[in-house]
Amino acid sequence: MEMMDLLGKEVIDLNGTLIGTIKNVMFDEKAWLVGSIEVQLNDDVAKEFEMKKVFRNYRFPLSVNNVQGIGDKVTLKTGKEELMSSLTTSEDSQ
Repeated sequence: MEMMDLLGKEVIDLNGTLIGTIKNVMFDEKAWLVGSIEVQLNDDVAKEFEMKKVFRNYRFPLSVNNVQGIGDKVTLKTGKEELMSSLTTSEDSQ
């Protein structure tokens, strides 16, 4: 699979809930690895977790360590609650 094939893929959590869509891939040129993917959060999930929207869309970087598998969709290792909890924790520390 080529890196650009990831763009536009839906991201689902461990339970099959749609989290969002991949909008960008961050590549570490020194290590020659994909470090993270930028996910545009699904509107329903953004509303459920009261996430602020920036420029109409809420996007966040997601480490590839959170990815369980890639097929027609990108499947995460966790549920949306754990993912959103880690996002709000990382935003609070910035």
